[in-house]
Amino acid sequence: MLVIGYWRVDPPFSTSDHDSITFTIVNDAGLTDNSLLSSDLTPKLCWNKADWPGFALFCSEIDWNFVSINCVSPEECWAIFTEILNIGIDQYVPKEAKRNPNRVFHNTEIRKLQSRKKSLLEAHEG
Repeated sequence: MLVIGYWRVDPPFSTSDHDSITFTIVNDAGLTDNSLLSSDLTPKLCWNKADWPGFALFCSEIDWNFVSINCVSPEECWAIFTEILNIGIDQYVPKEAKRNPNRVFHNTEIRKLQSRKKSLLEAHEG
């Protein structure tokens, strides 16, 4: 489980008129991020094809002060924050097609043998 270990509202960065939020994520399960996120059933996000200007505009239109001031705990703030980001990701980051979890992957030697077997069966039947 990932939880917010610490968070604070900081001054705006660059020329933004919005406050920034600094936080740390604590992984109390001892798992790596890859082991938490890897799954054949999860659609893969194409981050390199994301509409970054659109995503930035989406994030800039959020009233982050209003969002953070109404939170009563770090967990609630994290839940709201991730929900907002996931909405933006769904809108601006395309997904790749899901890989068939039932498909078996073989090395080149096995594929050649399967192809030869198929050819011999077709020759025998035909």
